[in-house]
Amino acid sequence: MARIPKPRILVRKMKAKLQPARRAASHAGRRMRTGTRRSMTNMGVGRTRSLLVLPLLIVLIVAAAQMRLPRVETVRFLPAEGIVRSPMAGVAVSAREDIAAAPEETALVWAKATWRELEPEEGEYAFDEFDEAIHLDEWRRRGAKLVLRLSLDSPGSGYVCDLPDWLRERVDGEAYSSGGEARFAPDYADPALQDKHFLLLQAIARRYADDIAYVEIGSLGSDGAWTAAEGAPPLPMTDVTGVYIWQYCTAFEGQIVLAAGPYHEAVLQNAGAYLADMGDGERAWEWVNRYRFGGWDEQIGALLRPEPEYGLKAPAGAWLGSADGADAIERLAQEARATYICVEQSALSPEMRAAVERIAQKIGYRFWIRQAQWPEKVRPDYSLYVDICVENDGIASAPVDMPLCLALLDAEGNVACSERTEVSAAEWRPGTSDVRVRITVPYDMKKGEYTLAAALCDTQALEPAVRFAMECETVGLWHVLGSVKVY
Repeated sequence: MARIPKPRILVRKMKAKLQPARRAASHAGRRMRTGTRRSMTNMGVGRTRSLLVLPLLIVLIVAAAQMRLPRVETVRFLPAEGIVRSPMAGVAVSAREDIAAAPEETALVWAKATWRELEPEEGEYAFDEFDEAIHLDEWRRRGAKLVLRLSLDSPGSGYVCDLPDWLRERVDGEAYSSGGEARFAPDYADPALQDKHFLLLQAIARRYADDIAYVEIGSLGSDGAWTAAEGAPPLPMTDVTGVYIWQYCTAFEGQIVLAAGPYHEAVLQNAGAYLADMGDGERAWEWVNRYRFGGWDEQIGALLRPEPEYGLKAPAGAWLGSADGADAIERLAQEARATYICVEQSALSPEMRAAVERIAQKIGYRFWIRQAQWPEKVRPDYSLYVDICVENDGIASAPVDMPLCLALLDAEGNVACSERTEVSAAEWRPGTSDVRVRITVPYDMKKGEYTLAAALCDTQALEPAVRFAMECETVGLWHVLGSVKVY
């Protein structure tokens, strides 16, 4: 019978057999670790040095990347001094009387018209005679646009009734006396008056669509100011005034219509606002506060909602009739956020003329580029991105869409390529706006140096139409920003 070895003896024998293999593995591991440490030390990344070497490697990588990036051009500009003509903004002079004294760069003129003057016979419009009376051909030559107001009851017109005789016989109304002058106020609720009134508005829109900048809803009240004169019958209620607002907004669809107050029907149509007499301080401040806080309009019996965005979402105008003082006028012009102010220069005192000149430098919009940045070079078929900081030193927004366009000009000043950006000046409210725009370089663009320029363009022809109020070199109405290399 075979003897079975004891377990302890077996364990010792197995350990003895495995001992050489364990020693060999231990020696191999020790050699591997020693070699790794030696290799890491030879590469300069030993444990004691890694904290210094790794940041250095990161810096070298970033520096190499920066060397491959194009350099950035940065330019800064200063605002222009004095009055800069802006389309559809500024001081509007009388189209009838101020033509000789008005500067050549006048952008706006105002004209009031009576129904008797425009349609002396039913269906026969005296537009040619009206054009001659307001010197329309001369204003067209100068590029000026009209601020037009139609009045059905205009004191000082020389007539007792400003309705044509053929219409006066058909409509109701009431005679009254105001300031010793005999006047006639029509019944604005008369359907016959409303029907013929709408036809007249449509005829005016067809005739003067290209000449009008602003149309004021002026058919109600004394001189179209939505206020009943002393001794006159009260104005109609909102159900009637709403009809006239609808007629104006429908006849002049696509053009800028302004109401004499924050009337809900007009606000729904995105209509602007006009202050009938900025010189009457008490009434003017009441008008401003109505837009700010709302209130009750006793003239038409309407509860007015506050419209704190007036003058920003839609333009606001003002008329300078009587004047309480130059300082008050300047403050009111800013508080009313006026895009334009209608004045009769021949009736202004020297003090008020000086105040109007100061006002003209602030009212409306006044855009200028404070800073622009872009890469100094770009490849064909790539986009050049430009970061622009724009300042609006005016008190209102632009009344119409004005797309910002970029162009590259060649050595002769010709446009090598241009592009309309997605940015519009109508978005630039008073203050600072930062925008990023781009122009794509055509794939077949010749390599060389070009001039980067910016402009505010007309929405139809996409041609530069607005001058920035800044000191810089210009090519036409393209404002030179700097140079860029196509490589």
